[in-house]
Amino acid sequence: MLKLNLGCGRLQLPGFTNVDSNPARKPDVVADMVVWAAGQRPHTCSEVRMVHSFEHVPYPAATRLLGYVFDCLVPKGILVIEVPDLWKAAKYLSDHPGSVGSVMNIFGHFAHKGEVEHRWAYTEATLTAMMTRAGFVGIHEDAKTNYAHPRLGLARDIRVVGVKP
Repeated sequence: MLKLNLGCGRLQLPGFTNVDSNPARKPDVVADMVVWAAGQRPHTCSEVRMVHSFEHVPYPAATRLLGYVFDCLVPKGILVIEVPDLWKAAKYLSDHPGSVGSVMNIFGHFAHKGEVEHRWAYTEATLTAMMTRAGFVGIHEDAKTNYAHPRLGLARDIRVVGVKP
């Protein structure tokens, strides 16, 4: 059964098909993750992960992406989304008003073209609502995250997991 890591960047997961639009990252598949997910056959994946990639997709396309992911998952298939948490980033900014790093938590680092990378920001509530509308159930926050940013003293991320019924 296929496992997908959409927008893998540097985080390439063994046992997953790693998809990224940047060929320099050397993913298994070089493609826009929204376009690529739209072309997947229904009921062919057991798990889909998007770790620090979902926030790089504009909101309307992100809504479509959740639908494509839902369709390609088998029943009881798992979706994992990890993104910066807007509430945590805002609190950090409030506590450290001069910190450029806290602003980057919200907008992302500058892309190679000088543009900010993040196209949308999420909280557990907004991700849960989007995943619910897409049809996922058993949605919950998972305490484990891939990035904790100990240098900033900030566990800024959220990981939300949902299941296709």
